[in-house]
Amino acid sequence: TQEMQARFDLKDKNNQLAIQELELAREKQQKQISTIVAGLLLALGLTVTVFLILRSKTARILRRQNEIIDKALKEKELLLKEIHHRVKNNLQFISSLLNLQSRHIEDEKALSALRESRSRVQAMSLIHQNLYQGHLTTGVNAGEYLDQLIDTVLDSYNVSGKKVELKKVIDPIRMDIETAIPIGLIVNELICNAIKHAFSETESGQLGVTFLNQGDTLLLQVEDDGKGLANPDLVTNSGSFGFRLINLLLEKLKATLHVQSKPGTSVTLVIQEFQLVSET
Repeated sequence: TQEMQARFDLKDKNNQLAIQELELAREKQQKQISTIVAGLLLALGLTVTVFLILRSKTARILRRQNEIIDKALKEKELLLKEIHHRVKNNLQFISSLLNLQSRHIEDEKALSALRESRSRVQAMSLIHQNLYQGHLTTGVNAGEYLDQLIDTVLDSYNVSGKKVELKKVIDPIRMDIETAIPIGLIVNELICNAIKHAFSETESGQLGVTFLNQGDTLLLQVEDDGKGLANPDLVTNSGSFGFRLINLLLEKLKATLHVQSKPGTSVTLVIQEFQLVSET
């Protein structure tokens, strides 16, 4: 009996040792799992921290670069405005010189040539004025520019005294300067020509200017109800400086010109080479 009790006690002791070993193994395994989880969490935390630091640094760099770009763009815009302002002032000075010179000239042909030259200078000056006064330094507002140009030409010829009724239909588009200059010069020449010839024998009349954006082309039309032309075809082949200038500008704009006398005179241009500027 004592031997059996001893064996039982030994077996029970062995079982307790086995249970203790299992508990120790389980605790060890739990510690290992906890260590691994803690390591993973630490690694994840470090990764997130590094990511946030890098993202913050990248954001600061991008913000700084954007600030530099914005500053450069503003400086460029201010510089362009200043350039346009100075060009406009220089052209105005030339216009004033021509006006001053015209006061001492009695020959009608020479006086007419000076007046026409002054009008062309003013046509270009108004473009630069439009650019430095507007919110875009690369685009000329067609409506504002042509309104100013037409009024300037009419004033220079004292047209108000002849009671010429002006009708304008102008699309509010923005042109780049390479498009605006030739169009402005052409409008200037056509209006000057109408004032000099269409209404030379009358005290009243109508003058119409149409400028439309037709998608692939621009339509420019200047018409009057004056005395008209005996032979409209001779206009494009005229040896005058004004129409030689128009023909050169037509080539630049890849434009076609059609002259019609009905009575009165209608000059229509279809312009194929042009560049518009977005408002944004």
